[in-house]
Parts: sequence; structure tokens; C-alpha cells
Amino acid sequence: MTGVISFLTPLALLPFLGQAQSGPSVTIDDILSAWSKRQDVVRSARFSWSDRKTMTKGTISAALPRSRNKDEIFPPEDITFEMPRALSFTNDKMRYSHEGKSWSMLKNVLIESPFQWVYDGASNTLFHPIGELVKSSALIKTGEIAEEAKNIHNFPMLVNCRPLHAKFGSFKRGDLAVSQTKAIVQGKSCVVLERVDLKPGMSRTYTVDPGRDFIVLRASYAYQGVVNTIVNISYREKPEKVDRQNIWIPQNWDITFLSSTDKVSESYSANLLEYAVNPSFSADEFVIHFPVGTRVRDIRQKPTLDYIVRAEGKKRDVLAQEFGATYEQLVNSEPGQALKSNETQHSRLLWLGLAFVAIAVLIAITLRCKRATPPIS
Repeated sequence: MTGVISFLTPLALLPFLGQAQSGPSVTIDDILSAWSKRQDVVRSARFSWSDRKTMTKGTISAALPRSRNKDEIFPPEDITFEMPRALSFTNDKMRYSHEGKSWSMLKNVLIESPFQWVYDGASNTLFHPIGELVKSSALIKTGEIAEEAKNIHNFPMLVNCRPLHAKFGSFKRGDLAVSQTKAIVQGKSCVVLERVDLKPGMSRTYTVDPGRDFIVLRASYAYQGVVNTIVNISYREKPEKVDRQNIWIPQNWDITFLSSTDKVSESYSANLLEYAVNPSFSADEFVIHFPVGTRVRDIRQKPTLDYIVRAEGKKRDVLAQEFGATYEQLVNSEPGQALKSNETQHSRLLWLGLAFVAIAVLIAITLRCKRATPPIS
């Protein structure tokens, strides 16, 4: 079951439109039951979308240590650019990727910063195809959960297709309670859920639509009473039907991050491009093949495996004694030899220095001897 979505007008960040005088009488069990039924019939899914990201002026520099130059402003003005993203998953595996840009603290400019990640049910693999200090880099680590399932950019899809999944889910049973507050969002009379498992000072609320199987229309995160993140989601007009269950597909959504002074620091406006419900995947869907030159750290065991990928599936191990070597030194040498050229150069300089000192001492001794020798009559 597939669909293609064209670009639509982004959903603006909407405040609560008002408090409903009365709301549907539902229990948390009603909501969890609806979520579970929807989750059970979505055995796999694929989504791709485009995010329009806006970084506001000074967002980066405001987060830097005060020791930095106070006159530095990064970025120097508001910057907006597109970030294509993709997410796919089965019952126990997941893949996420994005193309985009990030701020380089070395060059003080935006640089290309693509990212790929997979979870195979036991390990998280992170891959950065482009790096500033290395050609490309990867990190492999064990994980009982899929780390990118916590990525808020994946929230609109996962909160509806995998809300209670053990490894992908946004919630566990017991995390939520129905609030006494009722709200009207997008013209719908809604129920508000509250997280009850958070640390003191933290709060999260989720506004759900009882008329559409309790899909989440809004999420709001706050700390010490100050809202810092808001997600607004709108859906396709009609749901997909899978085993007589309604599967509501997010159509577009906005994610807004707020500063402690209630100013927008970053915002994203997303539009779904393509989707598929219960597709089949190839064996390579949840595998990342590292290109030659990739620096890989595998911390699933001790000692950590550290190597650079070479041609024909070979590896160039990076040894502990090579700590401090540059990427170029590692790539162009054999294991354990990256710093040998430096050592050789240092040795040459040392011997040259010693030779110079020795010659200077000999000259000084010779001159002194000449001065001390009495003239012959």
C-alpha cells in the first residue's frame, strides 16, 4: 500500500484555539487499546519527507561557552534550507537518514552534513559519509532500543505506527494519564494526555483526537513551566485501511524549538513526499556498507575495535600507541607505523642539534686552548 504526497502549505505553529467546555469521556485504556490495534497491523513502513529548517540568527553563538568572543554571532543571520529525510522499519529493525547541513565551528560556515543510521535489533550503527577531520566515520554500539526512535523528527510517524513498541515506542504502559484539560485543536475536540514518569520540573503533554482513533495532533515539552518544544501534526483526510484498522498517515508537521526567553531558536516545517505501509524490504535495507577510507569504531566489545576500511574488504587497524596521529598519517601507513615518520624526523632533528652543540663546544675549547697557550719566543 503506497502513496505519494505533493508539497502542501506548511502547518503553522498554532496555539490552543480554546478550551472545550466538555470533552469525550475516555480512559487511558481506551487510548492504549486503539494504539495497540493500529501498531499490530503495521508490520513495516517506509516514509520520506522534506524538512524546511530555519536556524535563527545567533542560535549557535548563544550556546557557546562565555569564554568565546562575545562579538561572534553564528549564524550571522537567519538561515533556511531543505533537509530530505527518510525512515523505514519492520517489527525489529529500523533505518533513518537525512541530507542536510550543520554549522562548522572550525570554519564558521554551514557545511554538508549527511547522516545514516540503522538498528538491526541488537546494535546501533551511525555513519557520517562526510567529515571535517576524516573522510567519513562510523560508530557501532550495542543497544536494547533503537536510538533514532527518540529523534523528534521521527516522532510523527512512530507515535502513530509504533507508539508502544518495546524498542521503537514513544511510551510504555503506565507513562501516561488522561488530563482533566480538554482542548480544541485543528477544530477538533481533543483529549490531553500527560506524562507521569518524568523527573521533577519536566512536563510533556500530548493532544489526541478521539474521533480519529486517538491520533496525536500536538506534543508540547516544557521544563520548569517553560515550553521548549512544540510539535503540530496534520494528517491525510482519509486513512489507509489495513486489516479493517484505520492507519492515519501524517501529511505535514511543524517542530519548533524555543529558547528560555520564549524565542524561536530552530524550526522545521515538514512535508511528506512518499510512504508505504507494510512494504517488503531487501536484505540490504538495514545494513550500511562503509566506503573505503571510513574510520570505524566498534565499541560493542572491549577492547574497542578501531580501524579504517580498505579496498577488498580489508581493514587497517588503529592501535592504541597511534593516539594523536592524523587521519592522513593513519591512512598512509601500516598499523603501528603512523607516528614513525614523526619519530624519525624528531630523531634527525635531535641528532642534528646534538651535532651542532658538539661542534660549538669543540670550537669553544679550541679557541680557549689557543688563548691559554703562551707565545713561543
